[in-house]
Amino acid sequence: MNSGIIKRDTFTAIAAQVKKAQQDAITAIDMLDKTQKMLIGTLGAWRGSFLERSIDKEKCLSKIKGNAWSFLLERSGVFEFCSIKQRDEINKQMEDEKNLPEFTLENIQAWFESYAVNIDKLFEDSVKEVAHWLYPCRTEQEYKTNGKELIGRKVIKTCMFEQGWNSSINLRYSSEKYIQALDNIFFLMEGKGVAKYPGNLLTAIKAASQDHKKKCETEYFRVKWYKKGTMHLEFKRLDILEKVNKKAGGLNLSSDLFGKAQAMQKAG
Repeated sequence: MNSGIIKRDTFTAIAAQVKKAQQDAITAIDMLDKTQKMLIGTLGAWRGSFLERSIDKEKCLSKIKGNAWSFLLERSGVFEFCSIKQRDEINKQMEDEKNLPEFTLENIQAWFESYAVNIDKLFEDSVKEVAHWLYPCRTEQEYKTNGKELIGRKVIKTCMFEQGWNSSINLRYSSEKYIQALDNIFFLMEGKGVAKYPGNLLTAIKAASQDHKKKCETEYFRVKWYKKGTMHLEFKRLDILEKVNKKAGGLNLSSDLFGKAQAMQKAG
């Protein structure tokens, strides 16, 4: 898994530094406010005002808290197991900085414990989401390679690519998250952590497109794309594809992948 994961013994230091930063911010804001009031009393409102706008103390504290939780989330590895929908929900929660829990050691530990307990369910939801995306929609059912209940060795997806400004055929922005999610699942199935640059499929597709190519290959996939926007995806590792099909069908494969004990170790 990701070797850059935050270790549990650093939680105390991170929580303490964030708390100190919030306290220092309060002190600094109070000092600026006091200094400006003193100058206004001496020089008058026009010449004594040096702040372009008032500093909202609560907003500053919420911003620090939100940034701290965002940092922890990014480094925790939780996104590796989450579905696209779950990631969007978490990101939405992160945007509401004011209502995030306080960044304390107790809350951090509780968050990680909750994550570890639910890791199997998180990953299963992610697999099911990708499998649902790979199943043919109405316009893709005409392709014989597309399985309606099981993902076959080859899959054809429509509306994946578009014409670029320099005559290249580029992956649509809306398609990128699905390509990355698919790649992540195959990497995670082998315990390699999330797919990353430069060995991930998304990077390979973009690099080939920039070179005006219409195909690429990675450890797990062969991909071809066409001007009309279709993508032909071939799975090279049928053993992993079989696991994906089983997991998408609700079969518990945690013993083959990673269990709660490993999840706790991953979390620190």
